[in-house]
Amino acid sequence: MNKEEYRDDLFNEIFLLYKDTIARICLLQCRKIQDAEDCFQDTFLEFYLTDQKFQSNEHIKAWLIRVALNKCHSVFRTAWKRKVVLQEKEGDYVFAEDPEDGIERLLEQNTLWQMLSALDKKYSKILYLYYYEEYDTREIAELTSESVNTVKSRLRRGRKQLAERYGEDNEK
Repeated sequence: MNKEEYRDDLFNEIFLLYKDTIARICLLQCRKIQDAEDCFQDTFLEFYLTDQKFQSNEHIKAWLIRVALNKCHSVFRTAWKRKVVLQEKEGDYVFAEDPEDGIERLLEQNTLWQMLSALDKKYSKILYLYYYEEYDTREIAELTSESVNTVKSRLRRGRKQLAERYGEDNEK
């Protein structure tokens, strides 16, 4: 097996392992399918093109999550994305008056997903990494480039917001 075939096989293996995780992160952060798809593709393209040496699959997973978060954040750095939202109305796209009106309801059959997507991104990101991906607060701090105390605070506030919106039963 030559180097190119090995690289393709490794990419395919890693893609199959982590595609769902990266897709969920992109959807949760972007909240629009088209933006999430772009970030998803850019994340895996960057992985394919990187020459970085990884120590383990967990190292690759952490790297992919970090890249995906960065790609998602970069979507909202442009003035266009911060101020303009297009909505489909009667077959045409129009500018939305309120950016919140343009947020798509994703994965409606999943109640926990709906609950997380209703929160501010800074909380939903932390809760997702903690509960779905089972990272501890120190690991989340490394992935998000935030302090451990910030992560703990956002985890606590996110749980509190969930409890306030959906009742104490759903705080877990």
